[in-house]
Amino acid sequence: MSHEKDQFSPKTRELRVVDASAERSKALVADLLTMIESGDQRLNDYCEMAARLRGTSHAFVVLVYADRFYFVGRYGFEEQSYAVPNEVQPDWRGDAQVEYLDTSAEIPGFDYYPSELRAHRYVHFAPLKIDRMPIGLVGVANRDPMPKASPDHRVALAVMARMARSYLRKHQLLKRHTQELFGVLQGDL
Repeated sequence: MSHEKDQFSPKTRELRVVDASAERSKALVADLLTMIESGDQRLNDYCEMAARLRGTSHAFVVLVYADRFYFVGRYGFEEQSYAVPNEVQPDWRGDAQVEYLDTSAEIPGFDYYPSELRAHRYVHFAPLKIDRMPIGLVGVANRDPMPKASPDHRVALAVMARMARSYLRKHQLLKRHTQELFGVLQGDL
């Protein structure tokens, strides 16, 4: 009996606080990553359009899962994903667009970013959410300095975020309906 008591003593118990919203967000991103190949052509087209309209060398639609940025839509980026430590990630969970005119000076911990991402002097992004749940970011980046985004640039980025959200939402609904259909066919529902 004393062995059981020691096994469950407060010293051996760990209290793990779970952020339910963050866990739901991670689950949604995991579902989307299974449905969307990195480099989805439609999302790539959205990215190319955004980069050309803004005059940048790069654009992206990123799904964030823990410390990985998955580039499910990209223009100018070589890799499909990059590791970015949680503690130095920009605020992609908020509601406002974020613009960095000098990334190395404005992003704390920028030295910890992968070299391809550190090469950009300018980044402008909008948070990407589905059902008010943060799942990533949509934006443009440039290796050379850029002037501050105009109101029209901000509107264009917001439109790109809406288009990406709508496209990803359709994939999420398709997966749900497919699961329901297979459940009915197998007699599970």
